[in-house]
Amino acid sequence: MSTTRVAHAFQVSCRIFGNNPNPTNLRSGAKILQRKMKGEMLARYYPEPIEPYIRKQFPGYMTDVEERRQKKLETMRRRGKGPPPKGQGKRATKGKKK
Repeated sequence: MSTTRVAHAFQVSCRIFGNNPNPTNLRSGAKILQRKMKGEMLARYYPEPIEPYIRKQFPGYMTDVEERRQKKLETMRRRGKGPPPKGQGKRATKGKKK
């Protein structure tokens, strides 16, 4: 085939398949520009947390994790294994022993 026919066939195929003609074979970045944008998908993947809004409406609201932690702390305190009251920890009692 002659070079003009090849060039014409190349242009027709670009029109059919929606490619950008690049007869010089230089990097143009068209491949990247044709891709779908990712920003919107990423924004939908990580939704905005609703907890701050719920806490404003219902002040006593706790998540499942927070409730479990509170219950565990209560049981530990009843057994005497919980954290000491503020100001009565290891450092505070260290100097008083002498």
